[in-house]
Amino acid sequence: MITSGFAQGLALLCRELRDRDHDTVGVEDPGHPGEWKFIAEAGLRPVGLPVDRDGIQVDALTASGVRAVLTTPASQFPTGATLSAERRAQLIAWAEAVDGYIIEDDFDAAFVAPRQRMPALQSLAPDRVIYAGSTSKVLAPALRLGWLATPASLTARIERVRAGWDIGCPGLEQLTFARLIDTGAFDRHLRRLCDDFQKRRQTVNQFVARQMPGATTLAGGSGPQAYLVLPAGCAEEAIVQAARRRSVLVRGGRFYALRADDRPPALVIGYAGVRGPELARGLAGLALAYRETTGRTSA
Repeated sequence: MITSGFAQGLALLCRELRDRDHDTVGVEDPGHPGEWKFIAEAGLRPVGLPVDRDGIQVDALTASGVRAVLTTPASQFPTGATLSAERRAQLIAWAEAVDGYIIEDDFDAAFVAPRQRMPALQSLAPDRVIYAGSTSKVLAPALRLGWLATPASLTARIERVRAGWDIGCPGLEQLTFARLIDTGAFDRHLRRLCDDFQKRRQTVNQFVARQMPGATTLAGGSGPQAYLVLPAGCAEEAIVQAARRRSVLVRGGRFYALRADDRPPALVIGYAGVRGPELARGLAGLALAYRETTGRTSA
């Protein structure tokens, strides 16, 4: 099904889950606060599930009691972690055991290096995984063009809900996008984009290693952002505010946290909209804010 971006797809899925007597949805924590709000406003309660270097922790998912989970297995947001092969098998086994569903948000797989890319979860369990994607991160958010690949048991019901909302997305955009795919132009665009983002990631990782002693990038192999774990005791929000005084916008890790716990302080650096000199200036300003706040100096 073609949708008006991922947001409409998620709204359709939330409606279907409510109709199936779900009242909760598991979400990654840290994760996307906007999606949690969206899920809550759709009448479901988001349940935070911890994430580590191997992705979402399936043991915590099993203990949570939820029967549906929203996950970003290719490149977890915001940490960039890739769901390991072992966790993928565990996740699918969980869905089978609880008669549940996995919503696979493949929002930025295009930025994952080919050597790191794993098969979509949906290809492993099409009867349990709802695959969702969009053009927002790879072309333009304003295009509002997304898609859902649903298990056969859900398709007809979701189509009926959709029919009551609108009669489909604009066709001209779909035909244009199909043309980009057919001619190979989209594939070439993705290759250029992937190469560009790998260079930006490398720049960020090298800069952090040299100029922000004690800070380490978690995962760091993919995604349009870097998740920096800070030394224990760092005042996360103080660094954020010091960076903003230098016109550098970053978020603290707790901005992306659903649960209040004792996780280490962190920063999330988004570099999708900056490149070259702008990225260098932003990183330099962040390093000054870090040193000013922590008293740590580069080697």
